[in-house]
Amino acid sequence: LGRTLRHLKNADKFLERTKRANSFLEELKQGNIERECIEERCSKEEAREAFEDQEKTVSMN
Repeated sequence: LGRTLRHLKNADKFLERTKRANSFLEELKQGNIERECIEERCSKEEAREAFEDQEKTVSMN
């Protein structure tokens, strides 16, 4: 029973949706590191969009 409950908790966590601070038509705006990585949770893809440069993105890590 304990293992089953753990699996259910893990499944529930997997299905949770991360809330984003997306604004209207944000995808049409030029990338902005403050908006992408400070106001929101920053993923590597969002950092790449903001920097528009692979080397700067890699050096951010």
